[in-house]
Amino acid sequence: MESLGKSLVLWARLKIDVWDSVAVLAEQDLAADPLQLHGLRMAGNCRTNLAVELPPELLLRIMQQYKSELQDRDAEDFHAWRLYPWSPSQVCRYWRDVLTFSPMEWTQILLNPPRDSQPNELNLQCELARCRLQMERSKDLPLHIESHRWKEIVIDGMVLKSSSFASVLERCTRLEALTLGISTEHIGTFQTNTPFILPLLRHFVSVAQFDHDDQPLCSFRAPALEELEIRTEIAIETLELFMRESLPHNLTTLSLIDIMLTTTDKPLMESCLQSCPQLTKLTMWLPVGDAGFTLHMMLVILTWEAGSMFSPHLSVLGLLDADMGTEGTRLAFLEMLASRSEAAARAGGFTSDAEEGSSPGAQEYLGSWPKCFLDDVEITLTDEVAQADVFDDEQLTRIRELSGFMTFSMTGGATWD
Repeated sequence: MESLGKSLVLWARLKIDVWDSVAVLAEQDLAADPLQLHGLRMAGNCRTNLAVELPPELLLRIMQQYKSELQDRDAEDFHAWRLYPWSPSQVCRYWRDVLTFSPMEWTQILLNPPRDSQPNELNLQCELARCRLQMERSKDLPLHIESHRWKEIVIDGMVLKSSSFASVLERCTRLEALTLGISTEHIGTFQTNTPFILPLLRHFVSVAQFDHDDQPLCSFRAPALEELEIRTEIAIETLELFMRESLPHNLTTLSLIDIMLTTTDKPLMESCLQSCPQLTKLTMWLPVGDAGFTLHMMLVILTWEAGSMFSPHLSVLGLLDADMGTEGTRLAFLEMLASRSEAAARAGGFTSDAEEGSSPGAQEYLGSWPKCFLDDVEITLTDEVAQADVFDDEQLTRIRELSGFMTFSMTGGATWD
């Protein structure tokens, strides 16, 4: 009973401190000056011992009561939503972080502008200050010790300056998924002197535009990467350096939405593919006007001149915005099929001896050629051009003859086996 009485007294004392800190946090959270928020973090250190000693069950009860009070307020109360976006079962984790600056068991962080805020400069500055408070915590004990618990980080439209985020990311040793949608207003977010390693990162998606010297792939290495998707422009030199130093042997999906290739880039692209021998799906954007050349470059690499196999497990090739209306691109595609068929024949993979009455593309598989290679070719036409407008009857017949063991699709649903 005596122990329970002490806990209740401690509970009452902390409850008062919590309400005071909430009021201060509500005021300071909208401050545009990050230094004020940093000062609040230092001043709040006096409450650390109380929070550590308080049992989680009592913290939970406090926050359940606090949540019920918030729910009685106006539903459009902006401060209430920002201060308390979690369910009661997560309360202890949140307020232990507020009072002791430790993230506890957090495994996912989503940084994005408030849903009720207007996209003006003041609100962006407020969010920047709020975010920098969280980032600053990660540079000091004890938070940076615990930050390895974070497994997924999604940044959607946030404004981040300097290397504050990179300094936190470097400590996320258990990070498995990272999605970047950082605002383009600020640069230098990922400029680091020495690339750091994210040993467990399996999925990386970049949807933001970065300068050449500020590419995220330049700041870290990810040897366990399985899926890499770059939706903005990236230099082949940057990609090749990341691949060569990370050696992501488990990479199965590679999406390059905006990459330009020239005749001198062929060795770099080959090096990229050599670094990910388990690649099964490759998606590329083919620039209009240059699609035929870029496609031809990739086909020369993928169909292995002189018998070199860079991606023997590649089964899906996606061509986005392919300008298949141009003669050069159509011929390049037919050349791909011809090279594939000829390479398979040289390797003893296919034989074109079809039985009488079988379809024109019927072939016998002999087993030594990778049967799954380029099983599935997907072409997305720029303006949803009908298949009949791209290939004439003679070319379609030739495609069927060359596309043994392949599913070929274009927009409009034209598919045959």
